Amino acid sequence: MITSALFGVWYRNFSVAGDDEIKANQLPSFVDRSNMIQHYLNDGGVKAVCRVLSVVAYERPDITYSPLLFTLTAILLHYLDEAACYTCISSLVASKHRYFAQTVISYEAQTLTLSELALIHTVCMFSCIVKLVKM
Repeated sequence: MITSALFGVWYRNFSVAGDDEIKANQLPSFVDRSNMIQHYLNDGGVKAVCRVLSVVAYERPDITYSPLLFTLTAILLHYLDEAACYTCISSLVASKHRYFAQTVISYEAQTLTLSELALIHTVCMFSCIVKLVKM
């Protein structure tokens, strides 16, 4: 894994767009373009998100679909610089626990599992709340 100290050197050598401009159509293929929430980043912040995700995509070509990475990177960039943000995202993606879905099938499985858990536990929670209110 590349540390944050080497991120700048890695990105300069990687040279995604040939210059510092990153356009939206040059985002990695795992980004869901219909779900790109920028969280009030300015244009420079959005370009930083694109740079971080481009390096992650180059380092991890096995990621085919991960719609949450754009959003999480945008949020992290409010509090961290690009190199530290890259280190966080790269660590989360490389973890053996698979905090993020990295394929369409795993994303759909997570969605269905969460839906089932919410259905089970919201009914139980609703009945508990009704019992408490009646007391």
